[in-house]
Amino acid sequence: MVKRLYARTRRSAYLMAFACLMLIVFALAACGGDTTSASTTASSGTSSNSSNPAPAATVNIKETKDSAGKDVYSCDPQTISIKVGDTVSFTNQSDEIQDFDQGDAQKAGVDFKMNLNQSTTATFKTAGTFTIKSEKGAIITVTVQ
Repeated sequence: MVKRLYARTRRSAYLMAFACLMLIVFALAACGGDTTSASTTASSGTSSNSSNPAPAATVNIKETKDSAGKDVYSCDPQTISIKVGDTVSFTNQSDEIQDFDQGDAQKAGVDFKMNLNQSTTATFKTAGTFTIKSEKGAIITVTVQ
């Protein structure tokens, strides 16, 4: 009788160990294995995917005050030259949302919006010289060759 009880307990222990092992295998399978990477893409073809190559240029949107104490927004640098297909990184260092959809934004094929302290990228796919403006007045001239 003790022998049967020992065999039954042993069998239960094996089944429990097997069940735990299967649970671990399924949990690990559910956690990994996805080889696609998600990216956030705006309508302008902008992306914040870390697998993209380094940007061709970096532009900071800054805020200063004029002599009357009014906010003045500007891009630093104010002009850049890049190649067709290059990506430019934009960082909003001002205290306002910056929406770059004015000036030649439509011709350049870009339209992006940045919250405070946010960065985004824009890929320029059309050749030409474009003066792109934000709704707050920041201006950048981009020459795409």
